[in-house]
Amino acid sequence: MVEIIEDYKDYEPPACVLRSIKRMVRHTPEKYLQGLESIRLTNAASLSRRDRRGKTKWKGKKVKLADCRGWCSYDPSRIVLIINNIYGPEPKWYLSIGFLSDFLLGEVFFHELGHHIHKTQSPKYGERENIADKWEKWLKWRYLGRRYWYILLPLKPFKPVVRWVIRLLGAQRSKRH
Repeated sequence: MVEIIEDYKDYEPPACVLRSIKRMVRHTPEKYLQGLESIRLTNAASLSRRDRRGKTKWKGKKVKLADCRGWCSYDPSRIVLIINNIYGPEPKWYLSIGFLSDFLLGEVFFHELGHHIHKTQSPKYGERENIADKWEKWLKWRYLGRRYWYILLPLKPFKPVVRWVIRLLGAQRSKRH
């Protein structure tokens, strides 16, 4: 069982956050959560001095942890999500729409879960951010497709067209570089 910890300082998170993260954990296959001890929901102001000053690498660049939307640490295995960096400093109207708020939170949660899976269960050769991005896409769309099937169902006939456009744009981009 993954423990979900809320730890905020002078910040009121959107009402949807705890409910959404619990739902995402519940809908994630158990095998991917093995070894994950906790998920900490926090804001940048409540980070310890070490975490505020700490840095991590992201696609070859050093980034302050306080500026990240989240990270995964391995000893003990936990995921930290910085809610005010995910949603912005003030609650917005779109957070009342479940699909959009789940999409934003899921993007970060499933990316960090991808790091956990890569490190603990499925080590693959390659750039770790790219591998986590692949896990994020697969887990996020699996979750959204099952949770919000009624929104995604009308878009299904357009899937081949969307894939064709993505391939076309990818080919044009590779010609430029």
